Amino acid sequence: MAASISSQDAVFSVSGLVKNDQTKAPLDNAQLIVIQDGKKKESISANAGKYSVDLPLGYKYSFIFYAWGFVQKIIVVDTRNIPAEEVSSGFELTLDIGLTSYVKGYNKKLNKIPIGKAAYDPKINP
Repeated sequence: MAASISSQDAVFSVSGLVKNDQTKAPLDNAQLIVIQDGKKKESISANAGKYSVDLPLGYKYSFIFYAWGFVQKIIVVDTRNIPAEEVSSGFELTLDIGLTSYVKGYNKKLNKIPIGKAAYDPKINP
């Protein structure tokens, strides 16, 4: 029980830049939807492509990046099951995402699958 309380008090800071994959220019109209354990937690507008959010540890998050005229990308990060001694100061994650322009006829169902997943691995941090 103590481990879950400590992990929920620690902060998971996520920040980065959403840009056009082809031109590398920041996307002013980019949005980020944060899903926490399957429920929408918040929606963030990227200012000049930049975004930042602080979240509690101890949850599974999906980060959905999108902009009008571009194909969305999803990243999943599981912050559950991290030992209390590992979370005392929290974690920082930089996610710079490049979105690709939507082309008519593209199968959008392909982008409902995460392009990346991350989770604590006790084998790497014994």
